[in-house]
Amino acid sequence: MSNFNEMDKIVLTALGAGTNEVTRLESMGISTKKAIAAIGSAQTLSAMVGMETTVATNIFAWASIDLEADNETNTQETATAYTPMAIPFALESLDFYMNLIKAAQENDEINEAQVGSVSEIHARLDERELDTNEVYNFARSFSIMLEPALNKVYGNEGISTEAEQLLGITEAFFKKAIEMFHGFGRARIMYAYMLCMQKRFQETIEIVTPALTLPEGGQDWMTAAYWYLTAKASIGDTYAEASQVYHVFKEHAVVGSR
Repeated sequence: MSNFNEMDKIVLTALGAGTNEVTRLESMGISTKKAIAAIGSAQTLSAMVGMETTVATNIFAWASIDLEADNETNTQETATAYTPMAIPFALESLDFYMNLIKAAQENDEINEAQVGSVSEIHARLDERELDTNEVYNFARSFSIMLEPALNKVYGNEGISTEAEQLLGITEAFFKKAIEMFHGFGRARIMYAYMLCMQKRFQETIEIVTPALTLPEGGQDWMTAAYWYLTAKASIGDTYAEASQVYHVFKEHAVVGSR
């Protein structure tokens, strides 16, 4: 049975994987970033290992992004960043969202396991008295549901107009949650994941940097630091502050800890 190298184990742990989950992957012959990426989706990874959806999403995104790329490749990737559809924040009817989702489903751009949560969270949203957490929950649910579309975007594939609209809506809800609570670390972290998958690395850095004020070494801080370092590496900036964050990240990422 082959095993992950020590650096990969550090990152997997920092992203929320437990020792048992890492061992389970290794027992299946999955012991490299490439092997994780070959699984095809965070949804499948979660089902195979019994892993929390958010943890699986972060790990699959990490496995799909090549941090070893040279600066020339990174420059090319930055140049092909996705241009989002600008959509202002508005709480629409459930039917409005479901019609877009149904159309995107026909193009294999939707994680169908997440569609039910959209209905549940929408029922709790009240435009007259918006709750910051529910605004975030709605955006988070959309970002996980749109994982197949984000994978296409990262691979420089085209997506449907409906998927573009849904990505724009998701971004509007993340921005609203952060506007309502500037220090909303988890909203910044999930928004950073979505931006990174669109190769919008400079925006990722701007969004996630404030989350580095979270308790240092905690799981939220480690996830924020991961997306920050991923974006920095992707634009070829591994100096100064990025180097300091990396050393703190490495110091706290003890293999086998949670």
